[in-house]
Amino acid sequence: MRCLVRPGRKGLGWLTGLPVETVEADLFHRPSLLNALNGTEFLVHIAGVTRGKRRRDFYRGNVETTLNLLNAAEQYGSIKQFCFLSSLTATGPSRNGTPVAEETPCRPITPYGHSKLEAEQACRQFQHRVPVVIVRPPAVYGPRDRDILHMFRWIKFGIMPLMGPREKTLSLIYVSDLARALVRVLTSPMATGKTYFAADRSVYKYSDLVSFAASLMGKTTRSVFLPKALMYSVAAATQTVSWILPKPSVVNIDKVRDLITPHWVCSAEKIKRELGFQTTLYAEEGLSLTLEWYRVQGWL
Repeated sequence: MRCLVRPGRKGLGWLTGLPVETVEADLFHRPSLLNALNGTEFLVHIAGVTRGKRRRDFYRGNVETTLNLLNAAEQYGSIKQFCFLSSLTATGPSRNGTPVAEETPCRPITPYGHSKLEAEQACRQFQHRVPVVIVRPPAVYGPRDRDILHMFRWIKFGIMPLMGPREKTLSLIYVSDLARALVRVLTSPMATGKTYFAADRSVYKYSDLVSFAASLMGKTTRSVFLPKALMYSVAAATQTVSWILPKPSVVNIDKVRDLITPHWVCSAEKIKRELGFQTTLYAEEGLSLTLEWYRVQGWL
């Protein structure tokens, strides 16, 4: 396993102590990418930008980098499979609660989703020159994830914030299951040129997930409904302030649009039918493992 590391990075973070080779490479410098590919057979492109101040930040971080890697892979000429990790946001949410499938027309609702869709389109432009497969996960959770961490922290104080409809539904995938899905598509020649959703076999109600998480923590929660107008007002304020700060705001208008959407759900039937892959962990076990990791690390 070889991992690309940004030039000038201080320390290896979570890679420290792992049995991997690291090589410095700039995703905007094609010669360094070509050098990093030397001797490799499979390429998994996971790097991306999830927050930005402008649309061009997402384009630069998600589309340009993908094009650069594709060009390097074509020039190198020995990649057996190029796996691009996209996102359910490239398709967009379900309009009526029915899980979207790979053939569902794409209607992304945020700049991040649009940039992921454009990166997918870039992959398809190269599919006759580079063996490419696209994987679209929904929300990914597990150790090191900070989004689910926020939910546990609210619960710790006995609060269950409700954002959007009470019957909001979503698909999930535990991080180790996603890793298994990536290995499966990399090593399956018939996956080349195709797109797959990789997700848990169940669709979950957000309220059920919070209730289960609360039971894991032995907490009783009180529901607090956050009105759309309040959420958008706070998001607009923090987004405005972020313009004078070096990093984009975590809470912004696009994030609110994402959070209040009723149904972020997808079907993983295609990857099961064609490649025989299905997840092994349901949310109950995945949340329990995640909570235990947070506690061991002192995050809660």
